[in-house]
Amino acid sequence: MTPRFDDAGVDILRDGLTLARYVFRPDARPAYAPKPYLAPVRSLTGEDVTVVRPHDHPWHNGFQLALPYVGDWNFWGGPTYVAGEGYVDRRNNGWMRHEAFDHIVAQGARLDLGQTLSWLAPSGAEVAAEARTLTFDAAGAAQGVWRLGLDSRIVNRTSGPLRLSSPTVEGRPAAGYGGWVWRGPRSFTGGQVVAPERVPDAMGARLPWLAFVGRHDGSGRATTLVMRVPDDAPPPPWFVRNEPYAIMGPAPFYAAPQQLASGETLRLTCEVHIADGRLTAPAIASLLAAAAPDGGGVGMGTGA
Repeated sequence: MTPRFDDAGVDILRDGLTLARYVFRPDARPAYAPKPYLAPVRSLTGEDVTVVRPHDHPWHNGFQLALPYVGDWNFWGGPTYVAGEGYVDRRNNGWMRHEAFDHIVAQGARLDLGQTLSWLAPSGAEVAAEARTLTFDAAGAAQGVWRLGLDSRIVNRTSGPLRLSSPTVEGRPAAGYGGWVWRGPRSFTGGQVVAPERVPDAMGARLPWLAFVGRHDGSGRATTLVMRVPDDAPPPPWFVRNEPYAIMGPAPFYAAPQQLASGETLRLTCEVHIADGRLTAPAIASLLAAAAPDGGGVGMGTGA
């Protein structure tokens, strides 16, 4: 794994292939709540599993951390859902500013990238500070899979509590999004959602992992994406759709809000396994059993 930096982002290369690009200085409108994102992200055979600025929701970009309700501010992008009114442009979209890369550690098939960010209100006032680590690990390349680790520690920098919520909490059914989220390419629309157990609907279900199988235009090949939280964390609810587009992510505030006190830290962690081919639930379980998670999950504690 080799990083290649420019002014806007860093490419992660493996054997000459850009496996992922992390855009840390996005060129986006304020209404989109500008934030870093990973896109393109590719399978080991070079298939792109992301989309950037889809016309239906131009604030969706590949893999990104986004929260629709952080106190009075929207760090998701677009309008804010208000009970009884629907989606309203409240001009409350914040943005995440890249401050520095703390560390870059490359060892064998793995590269860790540490970053600090500031979460800013439209006025420029600091709402939160974040320490983020991204892990790119191709140790499973012989099995046609690589791992993307997503870990964030967010500290409330305001003088009071921040209420963290979702549109479902605020009154819109089946829209509990917020957290680490993936938006897939157009060709993944109608793809297969795979869960570790039989559930009538994965939307809002509490599961340790969830997977999405999609097919690519052009090659017609399939790729399986598996997102999971660490085993020592309670299973979160999931936000997932395969119609009208592919989107998935653990959604810790799906069903209930949380308060983040001044100076308190929120940790959001998950990992993604990107595998060539169409994997079944038993095959996914075997894959995850062989790949021990780094640890973490959704947690809250005193910040520093």
